[in-house]
Amino acid sequence: MGEAITAYVLQVLLGLIALLAVWKDWKEYRTRSKHWGKPAQVVLAAGAVLVIVLSLANTYYSRASARIDRKNLTGQITQLREDGKTANDGFRQSFAGLYDKFTQLQSQVQNRDLLKQNAALLQEIADTKKELLATEAKLTQPKAQLSASFHTPDIKDMPITETTGTRNGTTVSVPIVVFNPTDVTALNASVSVMPCEGCSWASEPAGFSKVPGAPDSQRSVLYPHIFAKSAVQLAVFDFNVPLGATRFAVSVYGTCESCPPSAPKVLWVNLP
Repeated sequence: MGEAITAYVLQVLLGLIALLAVWKDWKEYRTRSKHWGKPAQVVLAAGAVLVIVLSLANTYYSRASARIDRKNLTGQITQLREDGKTANDGFRQSFAGLYDKFTQLQSQVQNRDLLKQNAALLQEIADTKKELLATEAKLTQPKAQLSASFHTPDIKDMPITETTGTRNGTTVSVPIVVFNPTDVTALNASVSVMPCEGCSWASEPAGFSKVPGAPDSQRSVLYPHIFAKSAVQLAVFDFNVPLGATRFAVSVYGTCESCPPSAPKVLWVNLP
């Protein structure tokens, strides 16, 4: 909210400075040209007002577009969480069905005579028990997890979620890595990066691309695997940051075949 107000205020101030410059030389225009002095005054004043209005309108529509992009990303995350929940519910239902089957079979063989006579039923019980244990193992198997951090040589120091950047005009360059702190390799990993609302890409990151249907400001890359307890240097990202901003956020979202649903990792860059 503070960044938005700052952007509007700066644009209005620049417009007022332009109007003040026109007013300062108001009489000089007519002195220099009796025929063109007055039209020049009107054109310059109207132009300054028009620039103010267009700048404010551009800022408004840019922020509205950014809000829509954020809403779309939130919808994607919600869908992934629902898909993960549906998968887990399916495993639980399968587990419950196998457990009921095992209980029914066990109740049928409580009689000693039937135990002696029905070797096939005993084998079915043994097979069902194995299937039950296998399903339970699937429910409890370890999972990989991807997170993001600013660059640091040692993975033990990750994640570093806040750093100080340096401006080059309106451009700020930030090195970002994604890492897997678990004991499970992340297979078919997908990593997406999206700058803050009001920010934009100063240059397209090498190897990244825009996925159809994703927000306009989101860029993504695929990795066949990210090994356990290892990190991958994504890139040094170049962002355009509004003048007057003292800090901005970068959202990094990572997922893989064995990763549970998770929210994006938000990294903050402070500006001097």
